[in-house]
Parts: sequence; C-alpha cells; structure tokens
Amino acid sequence: ELTSEMRDQALTIDILSRQLEEIRALKIKEGEDEKLERQFRLMENAEKIASGVGKAYHLVYAGSDRAPSVQEALRRAAAAMSGIADIDDRFAEMSRRLDEMFYAAQDAGYELQDMMENLEFDEAAFDKIGARLDALKKIKDKFGPALSDVIAFRDSAQKRLDALQQGDERLSELRARLDAADREMMEACVTLTASRRVLAEAFEKNVMAQLAELGMGKVRFLVRFLIPEQDKRRLSPQGADQVEFLISPTPGEPLKPLSTTASGGELSRVMLAIKAVMAEREQVGTMIFDEVDTGVSGHMA
Repeated sequence: ELTSEMRDQALTIDILSRQLEEIRALKIKEGEDEKLERQFRLMENAEKIASGVGKAYHLVYAGSDRAPSVQEALRRAAAAMSGIADIDDRFAEMSRRLDEMFYAAQDAGYELQDMMENLEFDEAAFDKIGARLDALKKIKDKFGPALSDVIAFRDSAQKRLDALQQGDERLSELRARLDAADREMMEACVTLTASRRVLAEAFEKNVMAQLAELGMGKVRFLVRFLIPEQDKRRLSPQGADQVEFLISPTPGEPLKPLSTTASGGELSRVMLAIKAVMAEREQVGTMIFDEVDTGVSGHMA
C-alpha cells in the first residue's frame, strides 16, 4: 500500500497538505457546531423569546394593576385556607399544598426575572455565529457529514502525510519486518515438513498393510513431497508442502500419481485403505460408506 502511494507521492502530499490546511484554518472543536446552533436559534428568536418570558414573568411574579400575579393569588389563597386550617384536616392539607405552590411560583418568578435580565440581542455576535456555522457547514459537506467525521479525516490525513513524508524510511522498516516474518514463517514450514516426513513413513506402511488385506499385497504406495523453487513456492495456512500419492499396482511398474493412473477398482481400494488408516488415527468408532463396494470384488468387500 505504501509503495503504491509513493508512486504518486508528490501529488498525494500536495492534496493532503491542502486539505489539512483548509481544516486547520477553522480550528474546529468537537461538538462546536451543535453549541453554536443552539445559540443561533436563541438569538434568531430573541424577540419572540423576550415577549414570552416577559409575559410569563408578569403573570407569575409581577402582576398588574388589573390582576394580581399567580404568586400573589396563591399567597392570598394559602392565607385564606390557613385561617380555617384548625377546623378540619382537609383545610390544613389544602393550606399546605397552596403554600408549596406559592413557593414554587416564587422560585419560577425569580428564574424568569433572571432570564429577562440576561436577554440581550447582539447583532454583531449573531452575524459572527451565522458566518461560523456557514463555514462549518461547508467543511462538513466536504469531509463530513458530521463534524466528528471531519476531525477523524484530519487525524487520518495527518498520519498518511507523515507516512508519505517519511516514506523511504518507513518502506525500509516495513521491508525489514516482512523479511523477518518471512524467515520465521519458513522456519515453521521446515519444521512442519520434517514432522510430516516422519508421519508419511508410518502412513505409507499402514496404507500398504490395509491394501494387503484388500488383495493388493504387492502394491507399492509412496507419499512424495514436491519441493518447488523458492520463487514458485505456494504458502498457505497449511505450510509450503505440496504432497501427492504415488502407486505401483504390480511389481516392476514405476511409481505414478494415484490421481491419474489408478483404475476404478484400485482407486476404490486405496481410498478405503486411507479412510481406515485415518479412522484409526482419529479414533473414529464407526464409519458409514455409500456404495463402498464399487469396484471391489465380493470377496474383498
């Protein structure tokens, strides 16, 4: 991946540098857009908010010449019930509830008063917030959709830029690590091959013993390991070995690949022998075959 990127290194570095410069110029902060949108919404509705808060304040706390405030009305109601509270428990309970409502209304009045005092519209600040939101929207359209995505892109682009600017050094480091991993892997393959060769000898003897019971006592069976050239090796999670089974059904005949030279009957017997050997090794108690007698004489079956 790094080698591919380095082919167009100069162009990629220029593009990443420009993108990073554009993002950094805004000095973005996580969650900034959400906070500014709330402020903008409040300032955009400043007149409506001032009217609503002012009306609520006068109704709850200040009152007017024509009508008392909610707070005052509750105070009077609580006082009226307090005067008869000792007559009946119901009146005492209602007096207590009206007292609670009075204090709640009083607290709400204080909060509304604070809101009114802090309500102010700064046109310059409003314009500044609007311009900032526009700039953030443009950068989100390019690298978003969310501001967090823009920040993630910035960090990722910086890492890529650093890697490209130190490309040769990074490439040498990666190649050294790859060579070390390759050596370690080949050592594991050599160990695995050696273990397989030991097992192959026992496997050959066991298969020929099974074949003798199947009327093929003179057959030769061999496991051959193909060792490809270094540049043609095919590595997999199973190692580097390529293995094939060779067979010579009659004495004097050369060993040939089982997959291409065995007759149907011979192939059936060899497969049966291999399955029997593997079943013993895997400690399989019972095997079920479908038409296992195909190509096998009645006596051998």
